[in-house]
Amino acid sequence: MELIGQILARVIDFLSGQAIHAWQTVSYLDMSMYQIVVDILVVSVLFYWLVQWVRGTKAKQILTGLGLLGLLYVISRAFNLIALEWLLQNFFTVVLIAIPIIFQHEIRRGLQKLGETRFFTLPNHPTKDAIKEIVKAAYEIAEDKNGALIVIKKNGNLEEYEETGIEIDSKVASPLIASIFEPRTPLHDGAIIIHGNKIRYAACTLPQSTRKFDRKFGTRHKAALTLSEMTDAIIIVVSEERKSVSLCEGGEIYEDLKSTALKSLLKEKL
Repeated sequence: MELIGQILARVIDFLSGQAIHAWQTVSYLDMSMYQIVVDILVVSVLFYWLVQWVRGTKAKQILTGLGLLGLLYVISRAFNLIALEWLLQNFFTVVLIAIPIIFQHEIRRGLQKLGETRFFTLPNHPTKDAIKEIVKAAYEIAEDKNGALIVIKKNGNLEEYEETGIEIDSKVASPLIASIFEPRTPLHDGAIIIHGNKIRYAACTLPQSTRKFDRKFGTRHKAALTLSEMTDAIIIVVSEERKSVSLCEGGEIYEDLKSTALKSLLKEKL
């Protein structure tokens, strides 16, 4: 315990020295209190956004590991451990170069989410009647032992997937949705994309991920989960094998939903 106390004392003393040095630097720059407060607030907001961004992704584990190495670096400086400090300094230099490669998916998703805030886009979500029609169609399709992928656009851009399909621009109606996913129809193979109260595109190809999923998930579920990780869209998956309806959003899946549960989720998330 005495050794741990000494280590903590040295680390606190080192951090205090760094804080004093930072304050002296600020004083030297002749920054006003207003500028300092704004600066701290902006950094706090960015840090909060970073935490929200990595939550529930593989980046969380990687950043936790980097944080522990950062703590080790502080300890190495506090105790003048020259070899360890040199090693960690060079390691972090390499990491800074590798970050865009390691986190390319997360960076893309984070920047997309930033552009999808309501400050930049106007919401165009389905009405209660449209939600009712979507839910009705999903369970009709399941009852007929057919499969389906129904993508509901929120704020994000889905153009790259819409371009793979055929433009329809029809009112959301359960008979139309059910007929699209009839196996003998030309548009059944792929996903429909809904904007507000309109079915805008059909037969769209969704992205496929190289990461491993649970073996119980088929191609439709994998595509839906992948799209939900990359965009803010909500995807309804109808399984023809299990006659079940699931919802994917934000990289999560809500499986085997009853119609009331699906309707409640859609109202909550749209």
